[in-house]
Amino acid sequence: MFNTYPRPIPTPVHDLRPARETCETCHWPQKFGGYRLRIIPKFAEDEANTATKTVLLMRIGGGTGAAGIHGTHLGPGVVIEYASDRSRQNIPWVRYGDSDGRSTEFAIKEWQPEQLGKLERRVMDCVDCHNRPTHTFDLPEPALDKALAAGRISPSLPMIRKEGARILKGVEVAAGIPAAVERVYREQYPAVYQEREKEIKQAAQALVDIFNRNVFPEMKVTWGSYPNNIGHTYFPGCFRCHDGSHASASGKTISQDCNSCHQLLAMEEAAPKIITELGIAPPATQ
Repeated sequence: MFNTYPRPIPTPVHDLRPARETCETCHWPQKFGGYRLRIIPKFAEDEANTATKTVLLMRIGGGTGAAGIHGTHLGPGVVIEYASDRSRQNIPWVRYGDSDGRSTEFAIKEWQPEQLGKLERRVMDCVDCHNRPTHTFDLPEPALDKALAAGRISPSLPMIRKEGARILKGVEVAAGIPAAVERVYREQYPAVYQEREKEIKQAAQALVDIFNRNVFPEMKVTWGSYPNNIGHTYFPGCFRCHDGSHASASGKTISQDCNSCHQLLAMEEAAPKIITELGIAPPATQ
């Protein structure tokens, strides 16, 4: 009411109740998650917006004896502590307690024990990875990939993936997007502009929707203001700890083995064989 709140609203929320008192009343970590198939569409920044797909078999795990992502981090008897700055994006120290009661500390090379008292010390829970369980803020590139895969933007419009990202990053308000899209095709592809005006306007509106969903100038929220800690493609995410540089006193490091969390079935392939074998009809995206 008095307009005294900060812009942007800072995250994480440091006085948030622990996930074990909120999320875990329904989403308990002991639930067996098993394996999940994930298909990630991507479009190149060439004239044809060349489409590819990455296929991952995610090892969610969980339950009472299964490892995987949930089992390793939140399995029975497992307690992980870490120290970080207030953003929780820089984690120099980790303590892993396993189900046998053993405890191992991992730290980056520059770590000094006296730093522990100067940082936030926290017991890991769900929101340390699932920090955007509701309003996830996309960056321009993945947002465009989703729109192209869903057909909200026609992939046959030349250079729309590259030019769309450039426009989204270059405007300060959504109102400038339609004219910028129109200018691209009027000047660079006049024949396309004459023949496909409806599709161009549809693409422009999709870009407006992407901008309005992720950028809020009045709140000083722009691209990347709110990182998403799931994965490690666009933000550090998993690599805050699994970066190969966190080592114990004996020299053991926190695993960076890709197959610990997922098995790569296809990497940016135009027509992954595994999708055909599973009988998944294009343009399936998950």
